Amino acid sequence: MIWKKFLFLFFFSLFLGSWFYWGKPLSAKEEENSNLHGKLRVQYEASRDTIDVIWNKTGEKYQVYLDQKKVWSGSKQEKTFTDLEEGPHQIKVIAFNDGKVTDISKIKVSTVPSVVRKRNEKNPVAHISVDSVVLKNQIRLSWSHPIPDDNQQYEVYRNEEKIGEATQQYFVDTNIKPNQEYNYEIIGKKKIDRETQKKNQEQMAQVEKKYKIKLKPEDKEAMNYRTYTVGTTVNSLSTDIETKTQATEYRPGYIVRYMTFIPTAYADNPLAGTGVAKFGGDNRGFSWSSNKYRTRSDIYAIFYDSGHTSFYDAPDVGRTTYYDSKGFLGGSDWASVDGIYPHNITKTSSYVSYSMEHSVGNPFDPGYPNIDYEYNATIYKSGSLSIDGNHDQAPNHEIYIMTYPGDTISTVHRHSIVSFLHLFPPLPNCYFNYTL
Repeated sequence: MIWKKFLFLFFFSLFLGSWFYWGKPLSAKEEENSNLHGKLRVQYEASRDTIDVIWNKTGEKYQVYLDQKKVWSGSKQEKTFTDLEEGPHQIKVIAFNDGKVTDISKIKVSTVPSVVRKRNEKNPVAHISVDSVVLKNQIRLSWSHPIPDDNQQYEVYRNEEKIGEATQQYFVDTNIKPNQEYNYEIIGKKKIDRETQKKNQEQMAQVEKKYKIKLKPEDKEAMNYRTYTVGTTVNSLSTDIETKTQATEYRPGYIVRYMTFIPTAYADNPLAGTGVAKFGGDNRGFSWSSNKYRTRSDIYAIFYDSGHTSFYDAPDVGRTTYYDSKGFLGGSDWASVDGIYPHNITKTSSYVSYSMEHSVGNPFDPGYPNIDYEYNATIYKSGSLSIDGNHDQAPNHEIYIMTYPGDTISTVHRHSIVSFLHLFPPLPNCYFNYTL
């Protein structure tokens, strides 16, 4: 019976914490204009290939959407999705009375991986997924595992601004507006062990001697810590609910764009005795559409009605310029794109997965450290994205996902330069994992 299932899931949710959420995702304006009372409560349980969803009685009939497609309608208050692909799924429950929409609740949840992804040295947060629930005046976030942190006190950022801290595996944002896209990042910081600290200090001493550079105290301290970021991008509910729920969104393809760029017009060369005083920069802020960058990698995943899926990449580099101590242009050239390439590519009718390698050097000095990053990604036909990886903390890094063709762009990751010395190992990388 329904009430027994509710009791089971209620007590089970207390045990599993972030696996279950209640939702009432309606704004005051929606309640006023559409007679939406915001009483729809939705709970879910995710397992390997199944998601169970149940809700309380708030309407005569209901519609359920899975990954933007209507999959069920009726008067029952439960729906089970089986044989699901591993990864994130978007679910929406709509309540109707007298043929009119009276309530909506929306969740984004990931199925449990069939093989438990273990922590690894390359990315200790690769196994962590982020779920979200859009409520009436809130967005609730939860993450599947603890993020590495010395005191389990995480910093929470929204659209690159800190909005709070979390000491548990969830965070509630109550300051939201309708029709907005919010990019959330939850950040942990952990000190490395003493043995690794000693090895890093010895390695850095060799770098300082070889390149005649001197680390600042803050850079030496940064060597002892690793920063870990998990995140997601969430859309708050639209005020035009009926139009939103009835619209069919067909997205034939997507682009994942990764760019690195120097935010200033010029960048001082940290290496002494090279005859190069400055390098030319890109002189811009974060922007998915800019044509000024050090490197750009576009990955295309196109899903056809026939079931065929296309995948291809388009790497590019910007021109490198350098200037002498008097400010005169000393030369310009382009680095090779050979160090930018995808591998481990898997294509199905519903998703594309791949790994990306990026190591691009300076065309004037092969001894100068490369700009390095690597990531693993899965692009789903539904528009969801899972991506995890790590990168140097120089220069600026930015990742976006875009519809193709189309003009829907979502920010995945943005990271500002710490210093150009962070191109040198053993200065730490940034580790990340996003679920969209």
